[in-house]
Amino acid sequence: MREAGCLFTLQNLLSYRNSAVQLAAIKTLGNLALNEENQKELKGAVPILLSFVTKNLQSDKLTLSALLTLTNIAVLQDWHDEFYPVLHTLYNLVDTGNPQVKLQSLKLLVNLSCNEDMVPSLLAAQAPRRLIYLLDPSTNEEILLRVLTLLANLTVSAKEQQLDPTIDLPAEDKAASPETIRYAAIYGVNIYEKIRCKVFVLMNQHMNEDIRMQARKIYEAIKS
Repeated sequence: MREAGCLFTLQNLLSYRNSAVQLAAIKTLGNLALNEENQKELKGAVPILLSFVTKNLQSDKLTLSALLTLTNIAVLQDWHDEFYPVLHTLYNLVDTGNPQVKLQSLKLLVNLSCNEDMVPSLLAAQAPRRLIYLLDPSTNEEILLRVLTLLANLTVSAKEQQLDPTIDLPAEDKAASPETIRYAAIYGVNIYEKIRCKVFVLMNQHMNEDIRMQARKIYEAIKS
């Protein structure tokens, strides 16, 4: 399909006026994005797919499908640079999206957080207002696991890189200091102890082994 020019055609169909055609093109690209060779030709699709996420669409199906395709694309780091302008939006969807959109936004953020070059910008972006409330045993396990994995990736990488929030967080991606994810969701004076207590409970009491493991990573990364 790639050699026959289908990737180029599908990317053009993303801008088609019919939403059903757009949805089919997004889903098809999502499947094709799982192929590493296909990924090399998808840079042009990323800004268009991101527009489905940043616009206030009436269709949750388009938003969700775009997030799924972007998540598949973000498995590799080739086009991560394209995602910097939408980090605030992705965090906001963790607050405002329906459960499926919330979960898929978290999956995409987790993939981006695996790239240490993205971590300063992810720490600088405006934090989801309700992130700490998701760190609870009653939270849906799929969502809880992704929240913990995201925070584990960020805290471990920040520790390893010895990031200084006053000089190492990029100004162009930075929210007002009290609202960055670094301050509002992890290291802030009013939040730090709450995070430690919540992940301590999860790492010792949750039934899911993966959740316990990610919670322990956060605890170890921030305890000192």
